[in-house]
Amino acid sequence: EVLKNMKANSIGKARKILSRTLAGFLFLLFILPSMSLGAQEEQGVLRVEIAGIKASLGGTIIAALYNGKENWLKKKKTYAIQAIAVTGDVALIEFADIAYSDAYALFIFHDANGNNKLDFRIFPFPRPREGIGVSNNAVRFGKPYYEKARFSVGNNQNLVHISMHYES
Repeated sequence: EVLKNMKANSIGKARKILSRTLAGFLFLLFILPSMSLGAQEEQGVLRVEIAGIKASLGGTIIAALYNGKENWLKKKKTYAIQAIAVTGDVALIEFADIAYSDAYALFIFHDANGNNKLDFRIFPFPRPREGIGVSNNAVRFGKPYYEKARFSVGNNQNLVHISMHYES
């Protein structure tokens, strides 16, 4: 009878260990992956409507999207960039798969001569020769401030309106 009890205890312990192991395996297999799915960043499409384009100049509209003050207007720090041919006075640019955040800013320029850079006149003081636009229409004499150009992208915030500004 003692031998019988020892055998029953061993079987009971083995079942307990097996059920714990199986529960742990099922947790890793099914529960843990679903928990990490909830932690994924939400993303959406950012639409940028650009008005006041001088279509008669032809060329390309180049839009650079920046995330964070530390990256603002740094050539190699753009979050995303889009270029479209000028076909009218208004244009729509879309940025896909943009993570929801409140730290974006846009800088746009009209590359009329096709050299893929913003041209400046030097005398009597540096000013863009080509049209420019900034999110929140935060264009100013000098470099635009990130804080004034900053905007959010989220479920109900995915359209930005920008007006182009030309020197002459």
